[in-house]
Amino acid sequence: MGPLIKVYLFTFMTFCLTIIDEYFLSKAEIPKLDIDLKNRKKTRRKKIYLCLAIVLAIPILLCLGLLYKPGYFSTPKPIEDEQVSEYLTHELAPNFYNGIQRGKPFDLVVNQEGLNDIIARSEWPRKSKSFTFMTPKVFFVSERIAIMGAVVVKEAEFIVTIVGNPVFDEQGLLTLKIEQVKVGALNVTLLAKLIIREIYSHHIKDKEVKPGDIVANIVMSLLNNKPFEPVLEISDRKARIKSVAIEPRKLTLRLSPIKD
Repeated sequence: MGPLIKVYLFTFMTFCLTIIDEYFLSKAEIPKLDIDLKNRKKTRRKKIYLCLAIVLAIPILLCLGLLYKPGYFSTPKPIEDEQVSEYLTHELAPNFYNGIQRGKPFDLVVNQEGLNDIIARSEWPRKSKSFTFMTPKVFFVSERIAIMGAVVVKEAEFIVTIVGNPVFDEQGLLTLKIEQVKVGALNVTLLAKLIIREIYSHHIKDKEVKPGDIVANIVMSLLNNKPFEPVLEISDRKARIKSVAIEPRKLTLRLSPIKD
C-alpha cells in the first residue's frame, strides 16, 4: 500500500470519526438543553409566586398591624356616677391651694391612677362624623407621656398611642412635642403629623383659648407644635409651671404662684 493511499485512508477515517463524534455529542446535548430550559421555567415560576405572595402578604400584614391590641391595655369604662373625682377634691386641689397660700415655689405631684380617674369621669365616648373616641388612658414613663385610646371607625376598633415630650424654651414657654404616633403596632408618626396639621389649619386655628385653660393649651400645642404660657388656674388661683419631671407612674410639676 503506497504512501498516498495510507494518507487518504487516514484522512477518511478521521473525517468519519469526527462526523460520528459530532452526531452523538449533539444527541447528548439535547436533553441537557431541555433540562436547562425546564430549570429556567421553574426558577421563573418560583419568582412569580414569590412576588405574588409578597403582594398579597403586605395588605394582610398591614391590617394585622393596624388591628393589633397590646395585651397590657384595655379601654377604661367611663365612670358615670356624676361625682367629682375624690383624687381631685381630696388630694390634688388641696395640695395646689396649700402651695399657693405659702407664696413660694412648690411641687405638685400628679399620680397616673388619679389622673386617669379624673379623665374617666369626663364625657365618653365622644363621637364625630367618622370616628368614635373611647375613654383614653395616660401613662407616665421616663421623661415621656403616653396617651392610649381606642378609636372606632365603622365598627373596627384601633388602638392609637401618642407619645409626647414636654419641652421648655428660653422664655419659659412650654411645648408638647409629639415623638411617636402608633396605630396598633404600626408607626404612623409622619402621616399623623400631616393629618394633625390639616385638622388644625382648617378647623381649630381661629379658635380662642384662655391662657389659664391648661388642657386646651396642651391640645393646641400638640396640634400646632407651638409654645404656650404654662399657667395652671384652679378657682381663680394661678401658678406658673416652671418645670416638669416625669417618672414611671408619676409626674411632678414645679409651680410658682402668680400674685394678682
